[in-house]
Amino acid sequence: MQLRKFKTAAIWTADLDALAGFAKEQKAAKGNFPGPCPIIYNGNSEHLAAAAERGANAVVLGAGEMSKAEAAGKLGLEVIWSVSSAEEARPIVDAGAGEAFLMDELVARDLVVALPKEALKIAVVGAMQPDNAEIASGRALAVAGCKAVLVQKACVGDSEDLHYTGVSQAALSLIHACRHT
Repeated sequence: MQLRKFKTAAIWTADLDALAGFAKEQKAAKGNFPGPCPIIYNGNSEHLAAAAERGANAVVLGAGEMSKAEAAGKLGLEVIWSVSSAEEARPIVDAGAGEAFLMDELVARDLVVALPKEALKIAVVGAMQPDNAEIASGRALAVAGCKAVLVQKACVGDSEDLHYTGVSQAALSLIHACRHT
């Protein structure tokens, strides 16, 4: 609930048990404000059925896992493609399957131009960087064309989770708002 209050757009997890807990809480938020966030499973793609069963809304697949996209769709899961180069993305784009892409901040600035204009481009930045470098990186990635920033390992189960999430989300939301005004 606290993550929704901080305007978190989605919750990402590779842990199936955590996914089930997040999904249960998010279902309880239906009809509330703020409403539920989508849960994205970014763990082992061999567990697509288990992720769907536990309440995932989307799954991250690697560029070499196009054969699993149909199975994900049949399970009601959206696919977010993890790519690290234009060459990896090309077969996905050519197949018309590229609606959302996840990429590391180190390749994102160059890669966003190779992806479809209408695709959701999500850059991954590490949390708790020295001098809040993740915020500066988020700003640069927004200018480069990323529509979302995933702050990886922002919640680790300690007492700083909510404070850090709130501060980083507020800074990144401000970046997003300023970019579109």
